[in-house]
Amino acid sequence: MTFNELTSEEQAVLLDWLNDFRATMGELARVNNHCEAAKTMYWGLISAILAKLDDADTVPNTGGLTGAVSLTKAEITTLLSYVDEPLTVNTDPHRQAIGKACGGSNLIG
Repeated sequence: MTFNELTSEEQAVLLDWLNDFRATMGELARVNNHCEAAKTMYWGLISAILAKLDDADTVPNTGGLTGAVSLTKAEITTLLSYVDEPLTVNTDPHRQAIGKACGGSNLIG
């Protein structure tokens, strides 16, 4: 069956979903970029600073995000480990596929 053989309702539903999904792929690419930058900064500078703290030592919240609180060193390193998973889909082939879905300019940010 081809796309043209779908009912017009099926075509419309698929196209609406795909338009939303393309935007989601752009968001994924941008999140991956931010995760990559955070991880690079962590290994380049932050890990050496955190190494001076004990796991239970807290770092105050000064970022201004509503509801955010101080974090311990252990919590910070745990949160950093969460970026490893999204970065498994941040390889060149993944970025090329995502770029095809959402357009190359939507990978930036």
